[in-house]
Amino acid sequence: MFLDLPVRLQLNLGQDVLTDFLYYWQEDRQFTNKQVGCTVICVSKKLNLLDKAGRLSQPDAEAYVKTAGGDENLAKYLVYLYQSCQKVVNETEPCENALQTTNCFRKAVQRAKYSPDVPVEVRQRSDG
Repeated sequence: MFLDLPVRLQLNLGQDVLTDFLYYWQEDRQFTNKQVGCTVICVSKKLNLLDKAGRLSQPDAEAYVKTAGGDENLAKYLVYLYQSCQKVVNETEPCENALQTTNCFRKAVQRAKYSPDVPVEVRQRSDG
């Protein structure tokens, strides 16, 4: 997963948010900056992972996990975890909702021992 340069420029991300994404899977890290939630929304839109209501699109998210190297079972399980978090987060402000959902999802993935050891890349995409 990476944050492309247009997302960084569009949201004018500060170093604190970029650092949060660099250490996305670090277990003792708790995201508190609402800009993290806004970034999750922006990246999800760019990856076409959201439906018209702004919720995770199950088929698109499963396809994304598979293109990133996951198998069918992993794709379904990760989408299930994320959608479960969407159901329990009760926040109407979109960026705050995405922030809380992201924190919930990260913890669920960590509990399942599925979090990767590699940091998130922040780079410019070569395709635009």
